[in-house]
Parts: sequence; structure tokens; C-alpha cells
Amino acid sequence: MTGDDQAAVMTPPTILTILDDPLVMRVCKRLLTREGFRVIAARSCVEARARFAEHRSELQAICCDLGLPDDNGLNLVAELREHSPELPVLIVSGAASSPAMRHIRERGYFFLAKPFSITSFREVLNSLVPDRARPARRRLNAAG
Repeated sequence: MTGDDQAAVMTPPTILTILDDPLVMRVCKRLLTREGFRVIAARSCVEARARFAEHRSELQAICCDLGLPDDNGLNLVAELREHSPELPVLIVSGAASSPAMRHIRERGYFFLAKPFSITSFREVLNSLVPDRARPARRRLNAAG
């Protein structure tokens, strides 16, 4: 294995995580980091667009809340995927309407209803980015 191959293997997958709730962001960042992801965090659509522009070539996935303070998460994800249509998407929401759920299904996005368990989150991550390197996990102090 060459040095470049080793660097590629050792580089954690990067996920753009767009969540406006500070507590949910903190928990998700912790879980994502423990699952081997590098997290690029944003709390609004404006911030997400800037982070996306800065890190687009590094991203392997997007995790986005449906309800954001400055727009709908589905609108934001559609805009971002115009530039990177291959990126898998996870939408999280505490209250998704029937039209929103139909939109999520039609586009092949993953969905998790809040509150979600650690186990559910982990399972979706395994489907979202199946070929990522998985570090040995430490046991979390929460049920999951």
C-alpha cells in the first residue's frame, strides 16, 4: 500500500451536519465522531451553504434537520445536491408532514424521526456511508 493509499484509508468520511438545536447538534457531533466521521457543522441554511462551498470536495454525506430557522431543510438539500447529486442525505425531524415524507421517499433520502436512539442513528449511518472505515467504538453512557 502506498502512502497515498494509507492516507485515503485513514481519512475519516466527512459529513455536513445542519442542525439548529444546540443540544441535538452536540449529541449528533459526538455520535458521528465516535462512529468515525469528521463533522462539518452548520446551524442555518446560510451557514450550511458557506460550509458546503468550502468543503464540497471532502463531503461524503449530508445530515440535515427538516426545520431550519431560515428555510426548509429539503429546499436546502435540493440546492446543495444540484452541485453534488451523488451525496447521500439523512433528514431528521421531530414532525414531518405527509408531503415532506413523500418528498424524502421520492428522492431516496434516509429519514430519522426525533428523538432517535443511538442504535437507530448508527444503523442509518451504516446505510448512509457503508464503506467507511469504522474505528473501535467506545461504549456510550446512553441507552441505544
